[in-house]
Amino acid sequence: MQNETTKILIADDQASVRNMLSDLVSHAGFTALMAENGEEAVTMATTHRPGVIILDLMMPVKNGLQAAQEIRAVPELAETPILFLTARGQPQDEARTKEAGGSAFISKPFSPRQVLATIQQLLNP
Repeated sequence: MQNETTKILIADDQASVRNMLSDLVSHAGFTALMAENGEEAVTMATTHRPGVIILDLMMPVKNGLQAAQEIRAVPELAETPILFLTARGQPQDEARTKEAGGSAFISKPFSPRQVLATIQQLLNP
């Protein structure tokens, strides 16, 4: 496993969540990239080509669904796994994330172990 060379893009409008996830993936040996909203996430994904993209569903400027659809439209990113983390854990929300190109869905609050396990599953299907 080459964690230290794998970039994980974290897009969440809450700094506390971004920082916690950044610490989590960094301690697991990944390189963390952070975005405050969906628009930044699309730009960073296109520029840095992360191994996994973590998107919050509800963000300003561009929400996670919009960001995922734009990311999926970039040929080089079409197969990049997208993990949605959201406080909105309704079945219809999960269905909407799948329609937008999401690979996995975790409701907040989440456990660090669950997030890391999901990242590993997405990287090693």
